[in-house]
This record gives sequence, C-alpha cells and structure tokens, in this order.
Amino acid sequence: MTSTHPQRLDHGAIGNGRVLALVGPDSAVDWLCLPQWDSPSVFGSLLDQERGGTWRIDGPNGRLRGELAYARNTNILIGTFHDGDAAWEVVDFAPRIPQGLDVHAPYELVRLVRPLRGSPRLRVHFDPRPDYGRANVSLLPHDGGIDVIGGPHRLRLATNAPVPFVLAGQPFVLQEPVWMVLTLGERDRPPDLAGVQRQLEQTLAGWRAWVRSCALPPFRQQHVLRSALCLKLHAHLDTGAIIAATTTSLPEAMGTQRTWDYRYCWLRDAAFVVESLRRLSHLAEGEAFLRFLRDVAESGPLQPVYGLDGRRELHEQFLPHLAGYRGNGHVRIGNAAWHQQQNDLMGELLLSLESLLSDPRLVHDEGPAVMPLIERLVREAIAARERDEVLTRGYSQSLGFFTQALDGQNPDASNLLLPSIGLIDARDERFTNTLRAYEERLVERGFMLRYKNADDFGETTSAFTICSFWWAEALALSGRLDDAVAVFDRMVAHCNPLGLFSEDVEPTTGELLGNFPQAYTHVGLINAATTIGNLLAARDGEVRAWA
Repeated sequence: MTSTHPQRLDHGAIGNGRVLALVGPDSAVDWLCLPQWDSPSVFGSLLDQERGGTWRIDGPNGRLRGELAYARNTNILIGTFHDGDAAWEVVDFAPRIPQGLDVHAPYELVRLVRPLRGSPRLRVHFDPRPDYGRANVSLLPHDGGIDVIGGPHRLRLATNAPVPFVLAGQPFVLQEPVWMVLTLGERDRPPDLAGVQRQLEQTLAGWRAWVRSCALPPFRQQHVLRSALCLKLHAHLDTGAIIAATTTSLPEAMGTQRTWDYRYCWLRDAAFVVESLRRLSHLAEGEAFLRFLRDVAESGPLQPVYGLDGRRELHEQFLPHLAGYRGNGHVRIGNAAWHQQQNDLMGELLLSLESLLSDPRLVHDEGPAVMPLIERLVREAIAARERDEVLTRGYSQSLGFFTQALDGQNPDASNLLLPSIGLIDARDERFTNTLRAYEERLVERGFMLRYKNADDFGETTSAFTICSFWWAEALALSGRLDDAVAVFDRMVAHCNPLGLFSEDVEPTTGELLGNFPQAYTHVGLINAATTIGNLLAARDGEVRAWA
C-alpha cells in the first residue's frame, strides 16, 4: 500500500478554535500554523514536501495511504491503515472539552495510534520546520518526549513511544496504544494514556453536543452538518474572527500566480458565515463576531480584511524558498486586500448586523456599543436610489442579463445573489432571463464560472465553487426546483472524500484547487440546501409537525 498518488486536497481538517491543522490520507500533518492560524507554519509540506515539514506515521517500508473518516458528527479524524496482515488506526484531534458554558481548548494536537490486527511495525516521521521552514531546528530528547529547539515558539512532543526510535525514524512494534501530544509552550501536567483517552471521549461528546443543537433543513442533512462543522473550525475562540480558509497559496489554477493568503478575517465572508450558522440555529459565533466587529471598528475606518488579532496591515510578501503546492511556486503571505476599497462590504455587514440584532433569541449587551458602527454603515446607504440604479443600469436590455458593472457587457455569477439579498424577486423576468443567459455563457462541464472576461491576472479557467451553489439556490427561488436539486447534487459529488470543498474546481478534471477548506463554499452549500429543502417541503406538502 505504498502511496503513489499525486498530491491532492483529500485532507481532513481538525481543530478546536485555537488549533487548526490538515491531515492527509497518508497520516501526514501537512499544515499547522502556531500560535495563530495566520502565524508561520510549523508543518507546511502542503507547500513544499521537502522543506515544509511534516508529521507522519509510516509503515516499516515507507509511507502508506489509508482511509480517512470523521468520527460521526465531530471534527475528529480516524485513519485506518493496513500493511500485510497488520492493521492500525490513527485518531487525530485537537482537544475541545466542554466546561459549563465555555470550552477548554488548549494549544495541542493529539495523535492516538491503536493496533487493530496483528503486530504492526511503524515509524514516526516527526519533522517540524517552524517559520515556514526557515528556522534551524534541533530535536532534543527529554523524559517522556522531545523538545523542538529553534523557531519563534517553544514546542514539545510528549509520547509513550520509544523516543530514541522516534528521533532515529526507526520502526517499532505497536503492541499497545501509542499517544503523541504536541503542545505549544508548557503543559500543566504530563499526559498519559488514560488522560489522552479521556480527552478524546470529552472532545467527541463536545462536538456531538454542538451538532445536536443544529436546526437542519429537510434536504441533504449530512452535507449540511459537515459544512457546519467545517465553518465552526474557522471561528476563532478568543477573538470571534472568522477566517476565509485554513491555508495560503493553494493556486486557483495550476501554473499561475493566482495564489492568495486566506488565513484572515474578511468581514464580508465572515458575515455570510454568521448568517448561515444562524440559519442552523447557532448564534454564539455571531455574537462573538459582533464583538470582533466592535473592536476593529474602534481601531479606525473599516477595511475589508483583518488579522485574527485585529491587525490592520497585512503586507504581502513572497516566500521563494518554498516550492509551492505541487511545485506551483508563488507562495505568498499577507493579503493586499486590507487597503482595497470593496464597495459591497457595507451592505453585507448591515445585513449581518440586522439579522443578529433583530433575532429575538439574543439579548445584546453589545447594542449601544455597536450603534456607532451601524450609523457609520448607514451613513453611506442611499438604498432606494442605489437599488433603482442597479436595476436599470445593471441590467442590459440588449444582452438580456444583469452585468458585471453598471452599463457593462459581461456576465458575473455574483448577480445570482440578487434575490437572496432582497434586491429583486427571483421570478422577475429580468432575473429569470439572467439565469438562462448565465447557463448559456458561464457554465462549463456542469460548473458555473464566476466570469469569463479577463481580470488583472488574465482569463480565469477554474470554477469558483460557490457559484454553482448560488446557481442552485437561484434556480430554487425562481421555481425550477428539480433543476436546483440536480445542480446541488452534481456539486456535492465533487467534494473531497471527507465532504470538504476548496475554493475552486478545475472543470475538465474535477480536481479541487484553491485554498482549503474554503468557508465561503460551505456557506453556499448550507444556504442552497436550506432554501431548496424548505421550498421542496412546501411544494410537496411536507410542511407538517411530523415530517
């Protein structure tokens, strides 16, 4: 079972609101940044398999590809591996333990390796490369583990595996469960097997309690649950910021410079995340984001994107020493969008604030504190006049569709959101015309492209995945429910084996590209499923107490 598969985005994401990591089907921790999600990577083999650093459990003759699955209704990953007559599993999680109305979420990543059959012989490949692989690192044994010396922060691996064998990368026999706990900084007490197993049980129970409070639509519920769990991983426990994606520099299209750092909080994307979780009856994330909004609003004029800690300046720089995803190069950190003017920002924030502040389930101590923010947003809002201008100059009578810009010529799939944001009725002839025109002009191999005209980097080739979920929702709202179901189901067939989506899909191959997992894509899935489910239930007469 030696892995011969090319690198691809079939990873699972694990986390606890402070730690966020990607684990591949060969058991490799290919991405982990500490202490924050937008900090330099500790394990970054996703962007350079030689220099990035990884943490993997191999067979005696090298890496093996197993089968990854989430423990049901959790963000705990279980990998099952076979080598001849031997079999074992690797359980990966970041502890997230309920404590009253709060959770205990240490800066830890836990790996529990358990024999299933026979006498597995394993090698631990522990190769941290802090600071995006730029730090000089030494691994020093200590009583019960390994200290990582070098890099900006102290890391310690505690384990009951034979430390000399781990340091040498030599195989040992897995006779009983082996645990490994990577900790940032100091731990209160050394871990042991009983403690690790208790952490696992409590984390399992905690995630399932969170899922039990989901109000699910009557349509494709498993996909909605996985998307909700993915969104929860991107909501920061301490600040309330919600990041766009786990990674940086995974290209939108191979062989291009379309690589961006999405490990930051776009107010627009976060507002959509908050609303989609609110539709599933999760309100705490919105309340925390409201606090983040208040904090950044008091630091100066609003801008499109911030660091997790409210940092305003996110200067871009390239890291040429890293080969990039599958050798694509163009690895960049930071994001120049922080000083852009994005005119849609204010409206989307207003929608988010309106839904949160008007929800009768929430009691807002924040109300007076956010009023100056709302007044600042409304000051730019000349709603009726602007709406009329969009509906007249934004719609081309000669072309028969809404255009990318006022008095424009090009289609843009973001206009499929016009009914969702209340700008036009989805059965209005102008919108139904737009929907048909976009299906003719923007759909390739069943995927809705965002646009086809050239932008600052040339012509796009990949399909921005959320556009197809916008398409599905627009079809449902316009009355074409069966078509909506077909588009939705075609799209969810292109998630990775764990139900996760990246930013883009390559239409000719179906390959996932772009940063991963992409929160915005999962927002689109949840919203489309909710709308389709509700309308199907109404159409088919299934709106009753006992569905």
